[in-house]
Order: sequence, then C-alpha cells, then structure tokens
Amino acid sequence: AGLAADNYLPLYMQTTRGRSESFAAFSVLFLTVDWTSAAFAVSRLLEHRWREVDAILFGAALMIPAVALGGIGVALTWPLWIIFGAFLLMGGSIGFVSTAGLTLLQASADPAEMGRVNSAHQFVRTICITYGVAIGGAILLLVVDRQTGDVEAVRDVLGGEEVTASAATLDAVRDGLAWVHVFSGVIAVVCVAAASQLWRNTRARERAAATV
Repeated sequence: AGLAADNYLPLYMQTTRGRSESFAAFSVLFLTVDWTSAAFAVSRLLEHRWREVDAILFGAALMIPAVALGGIGVALTWPLWIIFGAFLLMGGSIGFVSTAGLTLLQASADPAEMGRVNSAHQFVRTICITYGVAIGGAILLLVVDRQTGDVEAVRDVLGGEEVTASAATLDAVRDGLAWVHVFSGVIAVVCVAAASQLWRNTRARERAAATV
C-alpha cells in the first residue's frame, strides 16, 4: 500500500511540482526514515506489554489516514510538508507491520524452522512490494493515457531524460498519483481487516489457554 505510492512520488515532484531531479530523489527519504524508526520503536514496545498482534493492528490502521492524507494532498496540490508528513506515517505503518509480523512468525516457529520462516517472510514481502509498485505504475500510466493519449513523456522522465512536459501531462501525473493512493487505500482497508482477524484469533487462543 505504501510503496505503490512512494515509488512514484519522485515522478510527481519532478513533473507536476517542477522540482529538480535531486529533490525528487530526496522525497523518498521520508518513508524510509520512519520505516526504520518504527522498526526500532516496535522492538522497544514489545518489551513493555505490547504484543506483536497489537503492533500489527496499529501499523495497519495507521496506513489508512496516511494514504488518505497523501492522496488528498497530491490531488489538491497541498504544501509539500503535508505530503511528506503523510509518507512519514506510511513508513511508520510499514515498520510496525513488517517488523512485528516477522517477530510473530519467529516466536511461533520451531527453532529448527527459523531459516524457512525468515525466508518466507522476506519472499512474501518482496512479492507484495513488486506487485504494489507494478500496479501503481499501471494505474498512473492508465490515467495519463486516458487524459492525454500519450505516455511517452512520463516514460522519458522515468528513464532519466530531460523532458518538458505539457500542462495536460503534468495534471495527468498528479491525477494518476492520486488514483494510486486510492488503490493503496483499498489495500490498506483489506490489511486492517486481516490484522483485526489476526488480533481476535490471537486473543481467543490466549483466553482458551488461560482457562485450561
């Protein structure tokens, strides 16, 4: 959900916002920084009465307002600090879910299977990132094609070429990224539903174990 939008934030910065290539590259820093910070925070919170499923549910829920804020900010061309703040929240969401998810799997696995558990987690995470980025790109290019009938300018920018895009193309990139956020929002809602079910199942098992 988060990386589908974050991967095309530099394109939006370089085209619609008219920023330099260096500034556009800098824009991806926000999600990465808070991803790392949240991973550290999870490791500390798990030592203070938090459980892995609590962190997963919290992180999944955090993605919904983050994506909503980012999508609205892009669509309405809000100040950049608001958009960057949204991507900070997205990074925090990913850090909570990913780190707590791995910790939960490790705690539930036989020590002899730890290597497989870690590999499976990494594989699923990589697949999700790949599909998210691919679908996000498809949505953005589809919107640009529908609004302008030409996606070559966008492809050239993605390829690192110096391109002077038309006003219609700039607006289409903005609208395309906004629709990518809609896709991310739908995925975020699904993730919250899955995390909620995991939380309920875990609580039920804990209550059953306590009564035995």
